[in-house]
Amino acid sequence: LGPFDRLCSLAIVLNVAFIFIQLQYQGSLGGIQLGVEVEPWPDVSKAFTAIEIAFNAFFGIELALRMAALRRRFFLGEKGVEYLHFFDMFLVIASCFDLFLFFQGTESRGVNLNV
Repeated sequence: LGPFDRLCSLAIVLNVAFIFIQLQYQGSLGGIQLGVEVEPWPDVSKAFTAIEIAFNAFFGIELALRMAALRRRFFLGEKGVEYLHFFDMFLVIASCFDLFLFFQGTESRGVNLNV
């Protein structure tokens, strides 16, 4: 693995940790609604949104750089179709669409697809 791949791997691991923290926060909100938990976290929703945008931008740039560097090989490798690249592209596009809906005021939040 080269330095770029290591950086992308680190970003994926950090994003997974971020998703875990988001899920814990959502669970604590549910606990407050049920009366099980009494102390809410400080308002971190803006920070969560900013971090999610940063991850989304990073993964979008990473995808664009890989597509530019590999060109046709991004889609067709030595062994045929590169399905993982298509899956990666789907995740980035779905995440962009999720953020677009969020900023349009749609209440469709609930799944962070940045991975």
